Amino acid sequence: MSIVLAVFASAVAAAAPQDQAPQPPVAAVHAELAATALFVLRDDAIWTCDGNGRNARQWSPVGRPIATPLELAPDGRCFALAQGGLGLLDERGDVRTLDAFDGWASRPIWSADGRALAFGTTEQTVGEGAVWLCTDTGAPKGLLRLPAEHGYAGEPAFAPDGTLLAFAAEVSHEVEQSHDVVFVRHKSRVEVFDRATGKRTVACEQAGEIFAVAWSPDGRHLAFELDGTVLVVPMAGPTPGPARRLLTRVRNGGPFAWSPDGGAVLAARSGVSAGPGAHPVDAILLAPLHGEPRELALPTTIYDCAFAPGGAWLAVTDGECRLLRVDVATGAQQVLLTGCEHWSPVWWRPAPTARAPDDSASDDSGK
Repeated sequence: MSIVLAVFASAVAAAAPQDQAPQPPVAAVHAELAATALFVLRDDAIWTCDGNGRNARQWSPVGRPIATPLELAPDGRCFALAQGGLGLLDERGDVRTLDAFDGWASRPIWSADGRALAFGTTEQTVGEGAVWLCTDTGAPKGLLRLPAEHGYAGEPAFAPDGTLLAFAAEVSHEVEQSHDVVFVRHKSRVEVFDRATGKRTVACEQAGEIFAVAWSPDGRHLAFELDGTVLVVPMAGPTPGPARRLLTRVRNGGPFAWSPDGGAVLAARSGVSAGPGAHPVDAILLAPLHGEPRELALPTTIYDCAFAPGGAWLAVTDGECRLLRVDVATGAQQVLLTGCEHWSPVWWRPAPTARAPDDSASDDSGK
């Protein structure tokens, strides 16, 4: 019997198409992850699968190339696009334009209720820009521009209840040139805009350039990345508290987020592998508000990370064009998809409620 099975397996392998890309190993199945949805960019399109890497299919229509910057809505039903104008892309490929703006946009950010959007723009010359706020995605009334006093404004982040919008703003910069090298010395602040009153409050001011801002899930802290350092500011009192350093030597502009339970801030650190054949490698850093940070090393570079809705897992897009699932507790890694764009963001949401079957959906055998 074993001989017959072996012959049958060999025949099946021989009959498989020879031009197919190698398939990733089958990831372990976790029941709670079957009710979640992952989204990545793959083959110039948006693809989705469940948290176990199953039921992979192309989400965006065939023939409509997708590029960044874009961001998935909290309910997982549409993407906000900031490409010469602000619009919403649905699964049918329809784009509903909300408004136009001048400048080169950053990745848009949604409020938790899906009613508001914010993004930063670079305008006219490098170092100049503003944050733009769409106050109602259902019935847009025009974009609100929030400039800095001088230079750039960007990296917006909504408070969990959506009432406040934090963002980075440049206060001043000095340009120094030594031979062929140009140094720019920034002074920056984190500002908080109250959407109800229009008041702007300075949460923190530091020497350096700010690359990311994020609210804790309970709204009691603001974390920000300043020239490779992660700092956190208490926001629970009547006035912001003093900034406190959590991490150093993190990658500027890399993944940056709070864990869903608010227990840690995630960032990435770049390095080089040891021994012969040295190559770039990254590590995920998880820094609690109190205590020592943990490091989850990866054998390659990291482009983006996203927590699973429950926080026990991380999705990672890496330099080998893969979508990985990482166990936060153990660091164990499994490949869910291959062939992703090497610059692909990743999003992880509870699965949207079931829709009627779509005959135009792509086959899920493209893993």
